[in-house]
Amino acid sequence: MDVYQVIRPESVIVSGDESAPFHGTVRQASFVGPSIEYTIDTPQGELFAVAPATESTFAVGARVGIALLPHGLAVLPRDVSA
Repeated sequence: MDVYQVIRPESVIVSGDESAPFHGTVRQASFVGPSIEYTIDTPQGELFAVAPATESTFAVGARVGIALLPHGLAVLPRDVSA
């Protein structure tokens, strides 16, 4: 079965941790009220993340560690017409 892996943006943990399971480079960082929205380029593809503005912030071009919280992950079928 062909599936999508769906990750809620607030379930993506962005850090400076080199031991994180995934890594990427910040392409865009935008302050939006109490949050920071990141677009991160990874070897697996583009990732969108939302983090509280009270946490560490990362500039465009920064290499970041990425971890995923399990409660924000889902697997969905690609073909919903079946």
